[in-house]
Amino acid sequence: MLAICAALQWEARPILRALGTVRREKSNQVRVWRSVNVQQPVLVFRTGMGWERAAASTRAVLSEFPVRALLNTGCAGGLAPGLSVAEVVVSTAAVAATDPATVYSTDGTWTNRLYAAAARAGLPASRGTIVTSRGVLSTTADKRSAANAFGALAVDMEGAAIAEVAASRGVPFASARAVLDPVSMDIPRPPGQDQWSALVSRPVSYASNLGEIFSVAWAAYRVHVALGRLFRALLDDDCFTGRGKV
Repeated sequence: MLAICAALQWEARPILRALGTVRREKSNQVRVWRSVNVQQPVLVFRTGMGWERAAASTRAVLSEFPVRALLNTGCAGGLAPGLSVAEVVVSTAAVAATDPATVYSTDGTWTNRLYAAAARAGLPASRGTIVTSRGVLSTTADKRSAANAFGALAVDMEGAAIAEVAASRGVPFASARAVLDPVSMDIPRPPGQDQWSALVSRPVSYASNLGEIFSVAWAAYRVHVALGRLFRALLDDDCFTGRGKV
């Protein structure tokens, strides 16, 4: 079966809505949902934010369920100058900022499916490397430095960790993320990474002025809409409607 993971609840919600009816699955460590309506079974799970949580959650799910392919999604920071809010970045490779020599190439079939789904959904999309950072890159300077160092289009905080676990289990991995903050957009830095979900769902708690509040809230809403459109288009593919296999 296919598994789709996102770090936070607001990132997972559009996928769950795209699936329609879902039920909670028993899991010892991870919050997992299973599709009910689609022909081919799909799991959705939350990894939690950051490298360690993402790796641990992914290991748990791959140990408990017969996953044949794994997709990672959610928001990302834009590193390339041309990327705009809610633009989809389909990963061709995942690399850790702390170990740039190790590159995890994404599965070609699923990468193509994600890119094609973005096109069907009418979403702007790019393909390229996504770098995984251990911390939030909140300023334009931070993001430009990462772009120069890694040649990546976008940055996340879980992708390479998930890719590493998937590679160790021989599970095909792919990723598509929607840009929350383009390279030119500074965002408030939460006091800790556990507060990131609150930043995008309750920006008034962290933003210092009305402009920041509006920018973060509007960007998060647009990412939410884009992810919903992307996965509705993906789940309309033959492999989920009974005309093909996952």
